[in-house]
Amino acid sequence: MSLLGKILAILNLLAACAFAMLALMDYGKRDSWAHAVFMADLRINGLPVDDSEPVDPGLPSKRELDNQTLKQLFQPAGGNEVHTQEEELNKVYQRLKSDINGNRVEGTKVQKLARVLLPLAGTVQERSNLLRLITDPRPDDEGQIAVLQGAFDKAFSQPAKSSPEKRTAIAHVLFNVADVFGTPSLNRLVVVVGLEATVKEIDNQASLLRSLVSDTQQSNERERLAYLRQHNRLVSLVQDLAADLQRQKEFYAALEGKKSGQAGKGGQDEINKEQKLQRDAVTKRLEEEKANTKDRKDYISILEKSLDQARQKLGQAQKTNQEIEARIRELEKVKDRQSGELP
Repeated sequence: MSLLGKILAILNLLAACAFAMLALMDYGKRDSWAHAVFMADLRINGLPVDDSEPVDPGLPSKRELDNQTLKQLFQPAGGNEVHTQEEELNKVYQRLKSDINGNRVEGTKVQKLARVLLPLAGTVQERSNLLRLITDPRPDDEGQIAVLQGAFDKAFSQPAKSSPEKRTAIAHVLFNVADVFGTPSLNRLVVVVGLEATVKEIDNQASLLRSLVSDTQQSNERERLAYLRQHNRLVSLVQDLAADLQRQKEFYAALEGKKSGQAGKGGQDEINKEQKLQRDAVTKRLEEEKANTKDRKDYISILEKSLDQARQKLGQAQKTNQEIEARIRELEKVKDRQSGELP
């Protein structure tokens, strides 16, 4: 081989090495960008719903998640990684069940079950009933425990097959029990179900809370009117009874004056007995009316408490929704920019 041929061979070898180096650098950069896009997708869409392959090819599957990716994803939420949303739901279920049956959380079993179910209640009547149970100091009733336990188990039971409805149902349950008994916070919820599902659930909850506020206000107004009617009725009753009592006093005074020299001890005892029976009847009727009025007053207090809680949760949900929407926009910008840079 001539000298020129040797020189050309060496140059070709060097060019091949340089090309290989460039190819490796390009692959490394592409892999880094692809991983960044995948992490952005995870933060938007959340973990896989369960072990099965997702119906939507744009959603992640369990086989795509390695330990390093999960560790990076759960680091802002305090670790304790899970692979699927269903796994997280089962963990939360077991944790709540342990707290309900154990002694770590104060209260009766009925009270603790009611505390878990309260944020999941969809009507004013359900919330009012659960609030009554939460504040009820009486010992546990086995029949009531069975009813509440069934509702608790039903809330955490999900369809076996992966579907968009299952994804929505899991987000609904995890969002509403996010702060019960110190269970994982909203940050962990966003990691598990994704920003998109979290925003959708916050919107649904905001709509539900607005409906509850309206229903509570209407119910409050009805109860106030009923309370006023009952109060006016009671006042009128007291006035009528007072007038009757005064007339009876005057009647018996006149009767005693007329029969002062004639009525013996037996006649006076009969008069006293009749007076006592009438006083007892009046007292009993007054007590019944007072009890009815007190029950309505207590129910109004419960409705007002439920209304305040709904307003507070609505304000928190709207604030969180705004923050999450801002994060989604930032992630979408990053994803679009990195997708545009991919060769």
